[in-house]
Amino acid sequence: MSSLRFYHVSRDGSDIYLFSNDAIRENVDAAITLPHSGDCLIYEPWDNRLYRGEVKDGVFHLRLEKGNMLFLLFGGEIPTELPLLSHEVRRIPLPLSFEIAVREEEDDEFRVIATDSEPFDISAPNHFPHFSGNIRYRAEFAAQDGYSVLDLGDVGEVAEVWLNGYYLGARIGAPYKFDMSPSLQSENNRLEIVVKSNLAHRRRDRLSGFIQIPPSGITGEFSLCRYEP
Repeated sequence: MSSLRFYHVSRDGSDIYLFSNDAIRENVDAAITLPHSGDCLIYEPWDNRLYRGEVKDGVFHLRLEKGNMLFLLFGGEIPTELPLLSHEVRRIPLPLSFEIAVREEEDDEFRVIATDSEPFDISAPNHFPHFSGNIRYRAEFAAQDGYSVLDLGDVGEVAEVWLNGYYLGARIGAPYKFDMSPSLQSENNRLEIVVKSNLAHRRRDRLSGFIQIPPSGITGEFSLCRYEP
């Protein structure tokens, strides 16, 4: 479990723990022994949300996705109206065909390069190896009952997502997951994703000239995820 990092600080009668999964491909699923029991406050920084948690007999079940982190706070009053922290329990593939458009960094408008297409590496040698800018994906899909989280898979590199015109947020690294519940409809969900690629594909400096640059755009498989406490 070398990818798991943790920090602990005691302050004003409270204990704060930070758990960080530094891995880029593997999740953490482990029982963590703590000198505490009972309710705790959990802060999820990527979504900027607070949850209730529980440590039973000094053991906290930590489920932490690649690239993610959690704060645990012991001490003080825990608001009862906060939801319990939930976790992914099941996923199903979401095959989608997109209209794909690109906008170079110096351009004002998007240019459609593919329709009814699966995502692919925009900066691959047989496509646009020196591309630097924004990549827009548009598609429609029907919801699946109980599956309210969208996982984009592998992305290079920054992704912003809109569903039915509602802004779901941005991700700068894995996990590229988005809670769709604020705007999810049973049918005809309009999905728009804008990915910002790495500038080094076009402008190499002394460092980027020798390191491997991530692919541009979405290169992984889409999934719908079901979450439960």
